[in-house]
Formats: sequence, structure tokens, C-alpha cells
Amino acid sequence: MLSIGGDTCSPILRSMTSSRDNRAAFIKSTIDVARFCGFDGLDLNWEFPIESENMHNLALLFEKWCLTIGLKPLRLLGHFSDRCSSIVIHKSSNISTSYGISAWKQNGVPSKQLVFGMPLYGNTRELKDPNYHGIGAPAVGAGPGTQGEMSYDDIVMFNSENNATIGYNNETVSTYSYAGTNWIGYGDTNSITAKIKYAKAEDLGGYFFWALGFSRTGKIPKVLPFQMQSLSCMH
Repeated sequence: MLSIGGDTCSPILRSMTSSRDNRAAFIKSTIDVARFCGFDGLDLNWEFPIESENMHNLALLFEKWCLTIGLKPLRLLGHFSDRCSSIVIHKSSNISTSYGISAWKQNGVPSKQLVFGMPLYGNTRELKDPNYHGIGAPAVGAGPGTQGEMSYDDIVMFNSENNATIGYNNETVSTYSYAGTNWIGYGDTNSITAKIKYAKAEDLGGYFFWALGFSRTGKIPKVLPFQMQSLSCMH
């Protein structure tokens, strides 16, 4: 697939979707390149639309993009990666994945075209007080790792070397570990298995991990098998 976007591309994508001419130029160039190179489809990764206007422009892009794909003699699969919700949500709002899935469904996306994303990395924090270490405990900044992130391999090593305590929160389906003021939230066998069971119960198209390279030694949490598909528009 021709993949476009990423965590540093938000300003470019915001500009690209802001006008009809910009959207049309993007649509034509991406389809032309994908077909010239013999790719199966197009992948757009916007992290993240932060205003209602962005989401509106993105919807206009999707509508024209899928229509244009359908007018061409060759088929292409359209795939879009985004945060958990089809609407712009603020910090005071519910930002859980289950909330996001419900929002996409309520806005007309079929369950089988939704894929549950799970990271093979964790977010780290420096606790304000090591005696308060549960989900939502006050923090003063990023913890160990690179800018507050740590790969699954490194988390396993950190937990072992620091004799970290591992906790699990049933309400948020969250695994975390802490040692002193260092705190890490991540996915392990318990949390990932629960999320996959939820994805199956919701009849979603599948799940995916980002990224396989974050577990160089192959120490990926054992999970349940599941048929994988994509959030897609196929014509």
C-alpha cells in the first residue's frame, strides 16, 4: 500500500484537506502513483484531526477519494488510521476505545470495517508521589524511555531489572508497572486478551499491532487468533 502521513504530518494533511483543489490534487496524485507502482491500495494516517473543521474536510476527502477510486478501471483498497473517535473530542471527554468504536458505528461505519489498534509500546510517567501509583496517579513529567515512550521489549527488561510491581485495572482494561517514581502503562497478555474478546463481541474486522519491530526478540504477548481486515472503502 502507498502509505502517507504519520505523527509529524498533521500540518501538511490539514492544509491538503482544506480546499477542493488541494483535495483533488492529492486524490489524483495518490491514485496515479499507487496504480503506476502496482500497489493494492492507499493508506492515510493522520495524527490527528484536532478541530471539527478538520474532520469535516476529511469526510469530504473520503467521499471524493472513494468515488474516484471507483471510477478507475483498477480496484484499490482505501485504509485510514486515526485516533479513537469519528468526532473531535477534548481532554475532558471520554477518550476510551470503546467510546470511539461506538462513535464510528453511530456515524455509519460498519463493524467489519473497523479494526482495533493496539500498541507494542508503553507510555511512561514520573510520579509525583511514589505512594500513589494507580491509573490516573499525578505525574510531573515523562518517565524512562524516549520522550515518555518505551518499546515492549524494553518494558519487559525494565520490569525485570527494577523488580517493578505490575498492576491491572479491570475498569480501564489497563496494565501498568511502577518502580519508585517510574510508571509505565502498556499492554500485556491480560489487557490485550480482554481487548480482543471485546473486538470479537463487537464483531469488528480484526485488530492490529504497532509495530512488530518494537518487539525485536519476539516477546509479543500471547493473544487470541482473529481474522484481520481494514477500515476501508472498496469499489
